[in-house]
Amino acid sequence: IPVGVDFSRFSRKLKTDRIAEELGITQEKRVLFAGDVTPWKGGDDFLEAARLIMEEVSDVVFLFLTKGIYERETARTEYLRRLVSALGLDGHVRFLGQRPDIEAVYQFSDVVVMPYRSVYSMMSSPLTLLEVLASGRPLVATRVGDIPEILEDGHNGLLVNPRDIRAIARSVIRLLTDPGLSSTLGTNARLSAQTRDWSSVAKTYEELYKHTV
Repeated sequence: IPVGVDFSRFSRKLKTDRIAEELGITQEKRVLFAGDVTPWKGGDDFLEAARLIMEEVSDVVFLFLTKGIYERETARTEYLRRLVSALGLDGHVRFLGQRPDIEAVYQFSDVVVMPYRSVYSMMSSPLTLLEVLASGRPLVATRVGDIPEILEDGHNGLLVNPRDIRAIARSVIRLLTDPGLSSTLGTNARLSAQTRDWSSVAKTYEELYKHTV
């Protein structure tokens, strides 16, 4: 039985203009790293890919979520900030920290990236993945854990191999420059997430218990 998502929470349409005003973002295109600063979630790879993306798409800002729960959060975040400068991305990367309005942040983004290098055994189906799909956002994710079982390449998202920075960059560029593809993937993403609403998952558990009692 798969993990579920609160579909109505993430699928409802929200106003996002205030996010741009709050953060002072003027760039037309926004790419979101949906994860945190733990090394296994591939923040380094996201920033390396951002440098390649900037060579093809100039009017873009990269948003970096953090959750503040990693035991080495401060040191790791400082390392990533130094990497931003080393890659010449100053002014194009925003570290958002923890956000109470994550639903709006997803919808504010044109493309969401989950460049995970691995997953923990108890988190092989990342809840973030389902949240992004329910938000109807075009997504680029890596082939780790159960992600390939949820994300069908070219249907409700794009899949790449972990640590393949060039493939991550190419996929993001493709979505940023092809509105038709982005729209199709976003629509299919929302439809696929709807089948994993907690109400459906609960019914599956109910049926299971009926047959085992």
